[in-house]
Amino acid sequence: MTWSLDAFSSDFNVDMTNPSDVSDWNIPVTNGYTYDVKGFWFYVWDTSVNINFGQYSVVWYNGYFWTKITAGTVNPSTGSPAPDTSLLTWVPLKPGGNITFAGGAIGPYVSLTEEDIYEICTYSIETASEPINTASGMIEIDCPPFTVTKDECHQWTISITANSISSASLLDYSMDEIVELTTSTTSVSVNLDDYGDGAYIVKVIYTDNVDTFTAYIPIFDLCDAYDCYINLFKYNLCKCSDPCDDCDEDLTSRKYDEESIRILIDQIKQMIYLDKYQYIGIYSIDTTRNDMIEDIGSMIDKLKIITDRCGLCDETMTNEIDC
Repeated sequence: MTWSLDAFSSDFNVDMTNPSDVSDWNIPVTNGYTYDVKGFWFYVWDTSVNINFGQYSVVWYNGYFWTKITAGTVNPSTGSPAPDTSLLTWVPLKPGGNITFAGGAIGPYVSLTEEDIYEICTYSIETASEPINTASGMIEIDCPPFTVTKDECHQWTISITANSISSASLLDYSMDEIVELTTSTTSVSVNLDDYGDGAYIVKVIYTDNVDTFTAYIPIFDLCDAYDCYINLFKYNLCKCSDPCDDCDEDLTSRKYDEESIRILIDQIKQMIYLDKYQYIGIYSIDTTRNDMIEDIGSMIDKLKIITDRCGLCDETMTNEIDC
């Protein structure tokens, strides 16, 4: 568990006196301060755990974090069944999934994002888990300050849920500035039409009317790659749906590019999901994370070589579909 009094600008605190004993993970807090928390702990589902898990609880089991979507409590030590999608009681916290809690105090969540998962975990700490009591008060954990929305191809909006945005700039994956961005006090408009697919970082300066903070928000754009892939898929299916028939020779380059794009996109998406899992709710860039973003950016650069030609070897070729 790590925490900070100034959004990790200068202070970085760790309480791991005895990592094997979760009772030593408690944070000493002082009433009246606001804390930024960058890690939660949740129980592993195990028959030795004598805990009543209620709705919104989060547990770790069989390779995933799960949240309980129904009312009532369950207890591993009394024989309650382990989390499983067939029970309609627990749902895994996986990006892209859908979650609807009975009663709907939060959600519903469609195509789950990392911000959604952070919000669910935060709500679990505040409602479904035992509160962390101290002599001077209780810990209250805020939701992440930003939401990132893809509006359309190469168009993104970053909104702040509290505080006020002062300025923002677009960086490449090497952390070099590309351009200043248009901002309001509550949002940042990110237009990537002039730059195309790539790995970008948006640097946001914001204030809580007392202190000023800096956040770094990665954006991974693959809009052109998806458009090219779908175009090639439809073209190849149109022109050569039956491999037993003779297919045009000009399909060779298109089929090669279609397969290459598919393989590269799958690999890039895995790396993007890894970044989101490792840095959920974290708006800073350390050396390790920057290395991963650079790797993703380099792979997208290679992908753009293929998607720029999109199966066309010369100017006489087109991907126009006539069937």
